[in-house]
Amino acid sequence: MNTEIKNALIMVREAEKRVDEARQDPDLTVKQRNNLQSIYALLLDIDDQLVLEDLQQGIDKLKKDSKKLETLANKIPQEVERWKKVSQAVYKAAKGVGTLADILAKASSAGLL
Repeated sequence: MNTEIKNALIMVREAEKRVDEARQDPDLTVKQRNNLQSIYALLLDIDDQLVLEDLQQGIDKLKKDSKKLETLANKIPQEVERWKKVSQAVYKAAKGVGTLADILAKASSAGLL
């Protein structure tokens, strides 16, 4: 929830609470009760709008993040292929060095070195 929406929601909910408490006063005139009821209904509507706005922003962010994730996921096969080639080159070098070590060991034991 972004800070602005959160702060507005806190204020609206505090107002809802106060208006709801005021509506319970048995000494209210019909006009006062109706006015408070109208205010309360409007505050509830604003509360809903703020929550929906926050949800919409969250959905929009999820959509953007999903697109980013998809783009990154599409790069994985390319990266895997690149690292596969690196791995193959390292493996080939390791085998070559191992073979050279074997040859040198045999040459050394034969007294050629």
